[in-house]
Amino acid sequence: KIVRVLPGMQAAFVDIGLHDDGLIHISKMSKSFVKNPNDILHVGDIITCYVDNVDLVKQKVQLSLIKNA
Repeated sequence: KIVRVLPGMQAAFVDIGLHDDGLIHISKMSKSFVKNPNDILHVGDIITCYVDNVDLVKQKVQLSLIKNA
């Protein structure tokens, strides 16, 4: 579920059931160009996303809307 969309940061945060939310960078939202995250994502949207990277040191989860990104 999308919990925040930050156009200035070009990212969206997703509640993935962990203490911290996962992040989808604008480059991982679509195979085609996305100018503004609000063009395709809105707070409250229920989405399917994929884990792109897990940084255990920083405790961050990077996500993607693109399968096999």
